[in-house]
Amino acid sequence: MRPATHALIGGAATAALAPSLGWPASALFGLASVFIDVDHYLDFLYYNGGKSWSLRKAYLFHLRLTCHHHRKDFLVLNVLHTTEAFILILLLALWSGSLWLQAIWAGMIFHYLCDLSMMFRRRILHVRAHSLLEYWIRRRRLAQAGLSPDNPYLDTLKELQAGGNPSLIAQSSPSPRAAALPAKASGHIDSVVV
Repeated sequence: MRPATHALIGGAATAALAPSLGWPASALFGLASVFIDVDHYLDFLYYNGGKSWSLRKAYLFHLRLTCHHHRKDFLVLNVLHTTEAFILILLLALWSGSLWLQAIWAGMIFHYLCDLSMMFRRRILHVRAHSLLEYWIRRRRLAQAGLSPDNPYLDTLKELQAGGNPSLIAQSSPSPRAAALPAKASGHIDSVVV
């Protein structure tokens, strides 16, 4: 889901929660529902070796990466989108009794549920590991099959370096899997960033 969509949906939920939670906790809910995606940016930094810190390039990287969802070696680990991250924040919130931490946890869960809904509609639930343990198991299985989940990321970097024209990225062809779906639910690169 695009950051602007998360911001719009999170903003609406924030406004709806404000009367009962108050503005500070509601604002933290809204911020958490958007900024949980910082882990996508960290992926970009990791795979480009810290050579580029550009938010725009990170965004284009993830737009282009969606073209690889159909690959057998495609596996995403977004650390802040994992069961372990949710449990850690929840435990901290419960231990401290902090309404603000509870609001942050709720914002993260809200974001995650929005992502799951979009991924289900696009038939790409399989692309993301939903826990660190799942990622470790699936990565080992890929390695045993001679595949590496790093390759789609590295190939995306090469494609962006070779392409040179960011406007062409948004016009890329959908994956074969996405092309078989109706246009509205295709998951075409110009409509989705996971």
